[in-house]
Amino acid sequence: MANKLLPYRVSWIKDTIRHLKEEQPTIVYNQIADPLKNIDIHNSYNILFANFPSYFIPLIKYMNKSALNNNLIAIPSTMRNNSIFDNILPEKILILDDFVTLDINKDYSHAKEEFNDIYERNKEEIKNIFFINNYNLFEFIDEGIRITFKYLLPQAIFIMKTLDELFSKVKVDNVIGARVRRIYDRAFHISALNNGVRSYILLHANIGNDVRWIPSMGHFKFLHGVFLWGNDQRHLIEKDIHSNIDNLHVVGSPLFDSSPKKNQNLDRKYTIVYAAGNSDKEEVKLLIELLDEVPSDTSLIIKVHPSVEEDSYNEFKNIKNVEVVNTGITEDILDEIIPDILITISSNSGFQSLVRKIPTVFLLFNNISKWSQTFDWIYNMTKSQKQAFQINERSKLIEVINMLLESKKYRSDFIEKQWAYISSKMKVYDLENGATTQIDSILKKTS
Repeated sequence: MANKLLPYRVSWIKDTIRHLKEEQPTIVYNQIADPLKNIDIHNSYNILFANFPSYFIPLIKYMNKSALNNNLIAIPSTMRNNSIFDNILPEKILILDDFVTLDINKDYSHAKEEFNDIYERNKEEIKNIFFINNYNLFEFIDEGIRITFKYLLPQAIFIMKTLDELFSKVKVDNVIGARVRRIYDRAFHISALNNGVRSYILLHANIGNDVRWIPSMGHFKFLHGVFLWGNDQRHLIEKDIHSNIDNLHVVGSPLFDSSPKKNQNLDRKYTIVYAAGNSDKEEVKLLIELLDEVPSDTSLIIKVHPSVEEDSYNEFKNIKNVEVVNTGITEDILDEIIPDILITISSNSGFQSLVRKIPTVFLLFNNISKWSQTFDWIYNMTKSQKQAFQINERSKLIEVINMLLESKKYRSDFIEKQWAYISSKMKVYDLENGATTQIDSILKKTS
């Protein structure tokens, strides 16, 4: 049976990855750039970086709340116009393209030719390595290996050389990234190590509930330290045989550096925020239907996930009491509107509402196997906690929403249970900026 299915799998894998090239858009040479125009050569800096806009969220939150004035954000020019950087002063942003030299560009072109030649000359030898038990497993990975040699390895060299140029021009004490899985991330950490710069991770999301999930975030090595949400994350990293790091700092996260607030407008109507994921239109339709069975004029805000096309939920835009928001981040909505309830399937935004003491309801109606696993991976709740906060019946959902909106005691008890859960999972503070203050202290000690 396996022999019959494998050829179909090979075809699917090849079709999936054949179009892939570089890991991300290539940084380009800008001959008129002045990379040091906002740099004080007598000062030393902390550089914050990530390979994807949404991964910058904890870094930007840290930077905006930090008492340190030597923090800079490093981005490729392809991210320059992303709205996530709108609140960062231009002089606090380093454009990596500005550090590309003509020699680096030439080395990159040469590396692409050289690695492609290495692959072509050794293809048969590589193929033999993967000939196991009379089956040619090379068929599964030949496209991947070709892409690795032709595009990824040359790009790794290009990024490393660009960063070496940056570290030779700018005095840097620390670099802080958001994950360690991709070439871009690894290049930053290895270049920092080679240049005597301390290197940290400030996690943009939860790692998971099992050590087997760590590869999805990246193994933690070649780092000076990691800033962790709570002891669960520390224990997972300690169990990972591929991670090798001594300084695991349980500080919470700037993502959650926001004190719970109460909306003082007693005359306002109720508001529910749905933090969308993907492939969840059935859940959205269900919530819209339920607006007829909760207090009148209750509004529903659908926050589109950053990875989903902005117009994916346009069909719901003109429905009464429904608003679709496809810009910004969920945390800002929670702070500005202070909704009565946040509903999601398994979005990390649930952590944001939990620490703000906003009642948080998790749906489990469709694709149960998929979403149940994802939910467990992110939230790792006990059976009793899931029974209390995760809902898979329409009638139960209606009941819980109405009780949360209209019963002060039920709402208070619900929040109390959720606070017990969240405070067991991460370090939380009575004062705002608790995690940011802790990170500042650690960076100052090592500077």
